[in-house]
Amino acid sequence: MMNKKQKAGRHKNLCHDTSEWAACALCGLFLIAIFVLLPVSLAAKKKSSHDGAPVSKVKVTARQIDSFYRSGKQTTQFGKLRFLGGLELTSDWRGFGGWSDLVVDKDGRRFLAISDEGHWLRATLQYQGLKPVGIANASRGDLHALSGRVLKGKRERDAEGAVLLDGTLENGSLLISFERIHRIGRFKALRQGIVGPSQYLTLPREVRTLKRNKGIESVGVIRAGRLKGSIIAVAERYRRARDRNSRGRPGWIFTANGTQRFYVKDRGDMDITSLAGLPGGDVLLLERRFRWSEGIKIRLRCIHTDGLRPGEVVDGKVILEAGLDFEIDNMEGLSVHRGPGGETILTLISDDNFNKLLQRTILLQFQLETSDVSPVM
Repeated sequence: MMNKKQKAGRHKNLCHDTSEWAACALCGLFLIAIFVLLPVSLAAKKKSSHDGAPVSKVKVTARQIDSFYRSGKQTTQFGKLRFLGGLELTSDWRGFGGWSDLVVDKDGRRFLAISDEGHWLRATLQYQGLKPVGIANASRGDLHALSGRVLKGKRERDAEGAVLLDGTLENGSLLISFERIHRIGRFKALRQGIVGPSQYLTLPREVRTLKRNKGIESVGVIRAGRLKGSIIAVAERYRRARDRNSRGRPGWIFTANGTQRFYVKDRGDMDITSLAGLPGGDVLLLERRFRWSEGIKIRLRCIHTDGLRPGEVVDGKVILEAGLDFEIDNMEGLSVHRGPGGETILTLISDDNFNKLLQRTILLQFQLETSDVSPVM
């Protein structure tokens, strides 16, 4: 027989055991919920990210740039290029900036910019005639991996080049190149955003030897001629330091018959930051250089595609050079489209390196007034 004290102790222990059991049961139910519901949640999130590409509206303010000269000098003709106008872009979105390349839609109205932090920005350009005067309907999102997750870390996110393969920015296919982890992915452009990639291109082995931060900075498509439809990519710099005085910057042409390597002759040790195919079949290269003694400098060079053969070194014709006297910054993006009257329009965008104090995001447009820019080989 238990006395009252023993019964009270037993009752106390029973209550304690019951409390622990209840707690354990609750923990068990919680763990079951985690293991059962979390994969479902992740799967739903993955599907949403990969197939739906979540999009957020963002406010972008545009200040017009009326003169290509910083002094305001009203000169519009620069060789074969006519300056149409520009915009200085700002936004309260913390991720705004670092724009490494852009794609302007075939009608010139919509554009897509990609950043080296794995973001994309899509907006509508507003015009007065051929002059860009504003930005509207801006939205932004993140680039994703094959699995559908958002890219993580600088090594994965460092997008540098972009080109529209077919269709439009609301229903088309894109190629986006990355450096650090060197790769070129195929993405889908839809009304709700940029989704994918669906696959990565098979790249030559020598691409792996490119410097981590000097990889495939530019990718484009040849629009006419012998190599029509071929993908072209060029490295920002040399593969190794000793290559500097050798053949030139390596480039690759992806054709139905395989990959061909060529070289771009070095002129003044400038980095190749973007390229774009012209309607006639030539290719424009955008180059830039920064020196503390001279500041920023940019150059546009035209490459004749007849010279793009395996092992060949191509040079090209310079059609624009500009320094600190002009409204430029760290220009990294280049796109070509047709104007409403068939004009060949060039659009450039700058990478401000997220340095709002010293640098700017600017968008510039020029009209290429003649197709006779084929360089001497």
